[in-house]
Parts: sequence; C-alpha cells; structure tokens
Amino acid sequence: METFTDTYLGLEIHVQVFFISSGEADVSCRIVDPSDRRLAPLTAEVMRVPGGPFPHAAAARIGIAYCMGVIDAYRDEDGECTLH
Repeated sequence: METFTDTYLGLEIHVQVFFISSGEADVSCRIVDPSDRRLAPLTAEVMRVPGGPFPHAAAARIGIAYCMGVIDAYRDEDGECTLH
C-alpha cells in the first residue's frame, strides 16, 4: 500500500493504492478540509480502476483526478466553495 497526498483549491486529497492486480488497481480517496476539523472526510470512495497494469503513482493520479472532479462539482459558478 502506498499513500499520496495533494491539495486542490485549499482542500487536502488523500489517496491510497491498496493493491494492484493484473490490470486493476484498488484506490481509496478522501477529501479533507484542513480548515475545519468538524467536517472530517467530506467523501470517501474506494474504487476498482481497470485498464492497467500501471504503477502505483498512475493509479494515485486517477484517484486525485476523481477527487478534483468531486471538489469542482461542489463549487458554485462564482468559484465560491459551497461545501460548508
């Protein structure tokens, strides 16, 4: 298992690649707002990513991109964060 962390629009993204089998990766994604601990994880998702095999870093990039899409979906048209 490898853990990757990134920040996007002020929110922390934590991605773990648990297992890579022949052609598939199991990826866990969490979005955390570091400015408000009461929110804890805003989303937690474990997904199976087909189409490999690929290295852990590539699987993590897929998880980070997924979380970025979730963050973008929660933002309004003015770019204001509506997660709260």
